[in-house]
Amino acid sequence: MEIYSARISDIRTDVEFAKDYSSAMVKVSTETEGTCNHKLHVNVRISLKGKTVAESTGIVGRDGKASAEMTIDKPSLWMPCGYGSQDLYSVDVKLSAADDVYDSDSRTIGLRNVELVQEPDCHGKSFYFRINGVDIFCGGSVCYLVPVICSYTEFASVGSLQTASSQT
Repeated sequence: MEIYSARISDIRTDVEFAKDYSSAMVKVSTETEGTCNHKLHVNVRISLKGKTVAESTGIVGRDGKASAEMTIDKPSLWMPCGYGSQDLYSVDVKLSAADDVYDSDSRTIGLRNVELVQEPDCHGKSFYFRINGVDIFCGGSVCYLVPVICSYTEFASVGSLQTASSQT
């Protein structure tokens, strides 16, 4: 059984980029639960490859919600396989009052902007993605079930996925 006086129940991140992707504003929203009578706050730290790139603090309101906004200069953007690196940031949140830490939680996020582009063209309407300002057409594949009489190992499925991801 878990007993707590205050805890983090949810973490949400929203990201807005400068038009030239030179910076990213990250808003971290949290929801908390508990019966703690102290003035609670959340300490938020965003790091990339173990290095802290932004920190902020937010006050927990009577509704149990808190938010903190941070700007990351020259963000390392997440790109699809074959278009660049898939750098991931760690968002670490601590719920505390004075010197007491009541709870902590973290999320892993990739900083990217994804748009579905549908514009009139000679075939009717386009359908492709623009990721971080780069136009990308995503081809699909068909996944079918292997008949029950065949032996299908985990190794074979991993190999199929690796083959599919390498075909860009």
